[in-house]
Amino acid sequence: MSRGHRHVTCDDHPWLDSFRPRLTTVNLPKYELGQAAAKTLVRRLQPGDAPPGKRRRVVTLKTVLCLRESCGYEMKRGNPV
Repeated sequence: MSRGHRHVTCDDHPWLDSFRPRLTTVNLPKYELGQAAAKTLVRRLQPGDAPPGKRRRVVTLKTVLCLRESCGYEMKRGNPV
């Protein structure tokens, strides 16, 4: 990885520790994401739901950022991320 590039990926997996520098991740709440999608689908299937052009809705879910070396974060001894 060159000095001018920073890398971030989605979701933390145990095998990501094999990369050097270790990859920074944004962890998505998979269960909650599926739950929100299912609720949206069920709502859209209900009679009387808004027409397709009026269905806009924003769902905000909490994510977790795990800072690691790939984004330029320097690990400090005794302070693992």
